[in-house]
Amino acid sequence: MITPHELNIQGLFTRKIQYIIPLFQRTYDWNNENWEKLWEDIIELYNHKSPQPHFLGVTVVQALDPPTVNVPRVLLIDGQQRLTTLSILLTVLREKAKLTLKNDLADEINSLLIDRHEKEEKHLKIIPTKQDQTIFKNLIEPNDTNHESIQNENNLYKAYRFFEKKINENEINLKDLKRIIFLYLYIVEITILGNEDPYRIFESLNATGKALTPADLVRNFFFMNIPNNEQDQYYENYWLPMQKTLKEHLTSFMRFFLMKDGITVKESNVYTEIKSTTNTTIKNKLIELSQFANYYEKIIDPDKEPDTQIKKYLHRHKKLGYTATHPFLLNIYHKYEQDPSFKNDFITILKQIESFLIRRFVCKVPSNQLNKIFPKLYSTVCQLSDESPQSGFAHAVYTTLDDNDYPNDTIFKEHFASLKLSKISKNDIRKLILETLENSYNHKEEINFDNPQITIEHIMPQTLSDNWKTELGDHWEEVHKQYLDHIGNLTLTAYNSELSNKSFNEKKELYQESHFQLNTYFSTLNQWNKDTIIERGKNLAERATNIWQAVDGKNSRPNL
Repeated sequence: MITPHELNIQGLFTRKIQYIIPLFQRTYDWNNENWEKLWEDIIELYNHKSPQPHFLGVTVVQALDPPTVNVPRVLLIDGQQRLTTLSILLTVLREKAKLTLKNDLADEINSLLIDRHEKEEKHLKIIPTKQDQTIFKNLIEPNDTNHESIQNENNLYKAYRFFEKKINENEINLKDLKRIIFLYLYIVEITILGNEDPYRIFESLNATGKALTPADLVRNFFFMNIPNNEQDQYYENYWLPMQKTLKEHLTSFMRFFLMKDGITVKESNVYTEIKSTTNTTIKNKLIELSQFANYYEKIIDPDKEPDTQIKKYLHRHKKLGYTATHPFLLNIYHKYEQDPSFKNDFITILKQIESFLIRRFVCKVPSNQLNKIFPKLYSTVCQLSDESPQSGFAHAVYTTLDDNDYPNDTIFKEHFASLKLSKISKNDIRKLILETLENSYNHKEEINFDNPQITIEHIMPQTLSDNWKTELGDHWEEVHKQYLDHIGNLTLTAYNSELSNKSFNEKKELYQESHFQLNTYFSTLNQWNKDTIIERGKNLAERATNIWQAVDGKNSRPNL
C-alpha cells in the first residue's frame, strides 16, 4: 500500500480523478441514522467560532488508468457511502443556491460534481453501481425527463430529501455551509498498488464487519473470480435478477442452497461455506445459484408459481411457518423443473410434509430436530428410491419421514382432542387448522379465507359476562382459563365483532346464519360449558385424523 494522505472535501473533489464504485460493492444503503449523524457533525462545525478539521473516515482506492490519462479512473474499494452522501449533500446545496440566485456559488459547487470539459460518463466525479447509476445521474444532473415516482423509494433520493429538508428548516448561510463542507471535512485516502487484488482488499476490510451481509461478500467472491470483460454479462443475467427478487431473503436463500446438500450451515457462515464448497467453476456456480433462486422465490412467494395446484400447496406450506424444510424443497423443485411429469409426486410430497409438520406441532414434538431431518432427507430418499424404484419417490419420502418421530393416529387424535391454539401459537397454523377443518366438508364453492372479515371466534368469549359465568358454573374462572383456547372452543366466523361476548344462545342464532359448516355443530346444543367443549374437541380430532393422514405416496388423500 502507498502511504495514506489527508484530503479535505475540496481537495478530494477538485482533483482530475473519477471514482468508480466496483461491481462487487453493495448499492447505496445509508439511512436516516447515518444522514442525521453527518448533519449533526456539520452543524456543530458550522456553529463553532473556530472550527477544527473533522475526520470522516478512510477511503481505499486503486488506480485503473495510468496517471497520463486526462481523467484517470480509480476503483473506490471502501468509502463509497461517505463520498456518495457528500455528493448528494453538495447537489442539494447547489440547487438551493440556484433558487436563491446565488449563481456563482452554484457554479462553484457544480464544478466539484461535474467536469464540463469532459464528455459522457467521464464528466461525473463518481460512477455508482449499476442499480444506482440512473437515479444518481438524475440527481446530479436534473432535467425534465427525470421521474420522481421512480426515484421516490430509492435511498439516494431519500438522502436528497433529507438534506433538502434540513437546509430549508434552518436559517443557514449557504456560503458558510459550503466553506465548512469544503474546508473542514476531510478523509484519509489509502491508495493500493496495482499488483494488489482489490477484491481481496475489500474482503479483508469487510469480512468481519457488521455492515455487510454474507450475500455481499459472496457477490465479491464470485466477481473477483470472473474476468473483467465478462462481469457485466454475469451480473446482469444471473446476480442482479436474484438480488432483485429475493432482496432481504438473499442470504437466507444461500444458506438453504448450501444445506440442500445435506450439511448444516449457520447464516453467519454462508460466505465461508460457499468459498470452501465451490469446487466447480465460479461461473457455473453462479448460474446454479441463480437457477435455485428462482425456485426459492416461489417457495417464499407462492403466487409466482404458475401451476394452480402446486401454488395451492405452497401457500399452505408457507402458512405452516417452518423454514427448516426449504433445503429439501429446493431439491424437490429442481427435480420437478427437470421433469414436469414429477408434478403429482411433488404435490403428494407437499401433502406429506404438511401432515408430518401438523402432527408434530399438535403432539408437541420439539421442532429443533427439523434442521437435521430436512437437509439430509433428499439424499436419503434418492438412495431408497434407487434401491426400490417400483415403490416410487413419494413413497420413499413417506418411509423416511415415518422414521423421524411421525405421530401415529392414536397419539395424534388424543393430542388434537385437547389441542390449545393460543395467540402465542403460530397464528397462520391456527388459522390453517380451522380452515382445513372447514374445507373438509367439501364445499362446492371455494371459500376465500384471505377475506380479513373471516377470523377465529372463541365460542366461550375472551371476556366473560355475568350470564357466561352462570352458564359455566361455580368453577367458571378455572374453566375459562383452561378451555378458552381449546380447539373445541374455536370456530371461524365473519361476525366476530357482532358476536363479542353474547350468550351462547344468542351466538347460536348467528352461527345458524353462517355459511361455515363448522358452525352447524352448535344447532342442537342448548348450553356451552366444559363438557361440550371437550366433546367438540373429540369430534374435531376424528375429522383432523382423517385429514392429516400419513400420505404414503401410493394413496394420495384428497382432503388437504
